Formats: sequence, C-alpha cells, structure tokens
Amino acid sequence: MVAFWIIAVISIAVILTFTVLGYVSRSGQPIGIVDGRLAPCLISPNCISSEDKTDTKHYIAPI
Repeated sequence: MVAFWIIAVISIAVILTFTVLGYVSRSGQPIGIVDGRLAPCLISPNCISSEDKTDTKHYIAPI
C-alpha cells in the first residue's frame, strides 16, 4: 500500500511539473519561423541573425 502512494505522489509531481513547464514555455516570445521569417533577436547577446540588417547589434553576414 505504501508503494502505491509513493508511485501516486511521484506521478502527480511529474504531471504538475510538465504542466507548469508547458504553461511557462507558451508565455514567452516565439522562436523559429514567424510570418515566414526568423523571429527577431531578443536582447540576448548570444543571438545572431543574417536576415535583419537593421539590427546592427545582432547582424552577421551570411556565409
């Protein structure tokens, strides 16, 4: 009986964890393709883009 409760608590914790992670991931700015183009860079210094020449902070010449 104790094993059942341990498994139940762990299962509920896993479900809650993935539910919270799913909710948090939807609240940010989309990454990837937006309107047929790459999403613009955020303020992050490790983001680069070869599409938007007006963003001088993140622009890099295409290879």
